[in-house]
Amino acid sequence: MATLSCDAKNCMHNDAPYCCISHICVGGTKAMTEAETCCDNFKEKGSMAMNSACGQSRPNPMVDIECKACHCVYNENYHCRAEAVNICGPSASVCDETRCATFQAK
Repeated sequence: MATLSCDAKNCMHNDAPYCCISHICVGGTKAMTEAETCCDNFKEKGSMAMNSACGQSRPNPMVDIECKACHCVYNENYHCRAEAVNICGPSASVCDETRCATFQAK
């Protein structure tokens, strides 16, 4: 598991700077730069019921990260092996507006 920080404050799973789900997936199968990656789990906050950042879950800095970014040095068999991961997207409204700032091309 990696230590995850996330600044996608419009995401229903975000409780700054942590995520309230125990597993995320970084997208970007053909990514060669961090801009071509994203957090596939991003869901924009919506209704009043969903505006509570975490609902029943607790924010957690330790998250299991599936990684589809095959060209990243930290990707090992579709799992992220970085010790610390930063997901960016402070004004994101869709997952494609987020990115994995930890991505480094092989």
